[in-house]
Amino acid sequence: MKALQKDTFREIKKSINRFLSIVAIIALGICFFVGVKTTGPSMKYTVSEYYQNQQLMDMRLVSTYGFLPADVDAIKNTPGVATVMPSYSADVIIERGDKRPVIKLMAFQSDQTLNQPVLVAGRQPENEGEILLEQPQEDKGMGVSSHIYQLGETIKFFPEVGDKALSESIKRDNFTIVGFVRSPQFVSIERGSTAVGRGEVDYYGFIPAENFAFERFTEVYLLSQASADGINPFSAEYEETIAILEKKFEGLGLQQLEINHTDILAKAQAELDKGRVKYNDGVTQFNEGIAQGEASLADARNQLVDGEAALSAGWDEYNTTIAQTQAQLADAQNQIRQGETDLINGAST
Repeated sequence: MKALQKDTFREIKKSINRFLSIVAIIALGICFFVGVKTTGPSMKYTVSEYYQNQQLMDMRLVSTYGFLPADVDAIKNTPGVATVMPSYSADVIIERGDKRPVIKLMAFQSDQTLNQPVLVAGRQPENEGEILLEQPQEDKGMGVSSHIYQLGETIKFFPEVGDKALSESIKRDNFTIVGFVRSPQFVSIERGSTAVGRGEVDYYGFIPAENFAFERFTEVYLLSQASADGINPFSAEYEETIAILEKKFEGLGLQQLEINHTDILAKAQAELDKGRVKYNDGVTQFNEGIAQGEASLADARNQLVDGEAALSAGWDEYNTTIAQTQAQLADAQNQIRQGETDLINGAST
């Protein structure tokens, strides 16, 4: 054994440069391996801390019909849910230049509990006509990007969004930029798809919730109890918790759909009944108007007949008077001629 060790050290001394090179290569490989091995957990830890600090939601529930307060309460009372935040959003088109970029507008609340944006520059909105735009970034090839906007500048939207008016989504078409933000909802350059414009969202922004014109909430964000308890969002326990919640909300969605369906039918029936009453009242008024019109027409016809009779009698009286007058005129003329004749005869005598 000692002879082997001596031989080994002797070989190392003879080729010390090669030995050091091999050691350096091995050390470099180990360092690279350790770096790669720790990068993933470090990134996950950083992302997890960022998500927890900004209270990023675990789930976003959407509905084409919208969410009523009763729906929000049902979601809030679901076991495993820690925090619920109903909200609004709308995709609209920016009016600037020849390009037509699409921006996703989301509701901003001063006491926002979930998806808290990070203010990069400026301030938070204090009035209805103010907006927060996403943090400036490189141009996406649209010719228009958020970095060309300045604080205090006005951003304007097209009055139409597809086949609908902008006023059906938001109450105004222009906002003053008061700040730039970074949202935990968007961690990549992708902003999602949309049914507006060319099918892709280019930017996002936050406006006070009072600016939205919807009667119902368009979405509900929620934080699971697992996240509230600090469970790692990349763990199997977290994935299992979210999967269970998804199944619960599938059932809850069907349940609320049935309730809302009944409510919708009841409201529709009430509106139909009101419409039917108005229709019946209109028919009654129409019939009464027709009856009054027919009566007025009959009176007018009678007056016309009476007028025609009076006119005919007047013409008869007129013709009779004319005939009598002409006869009297003829008698008078005869008397005048006779008088002239008598006068001539008397003068001759």
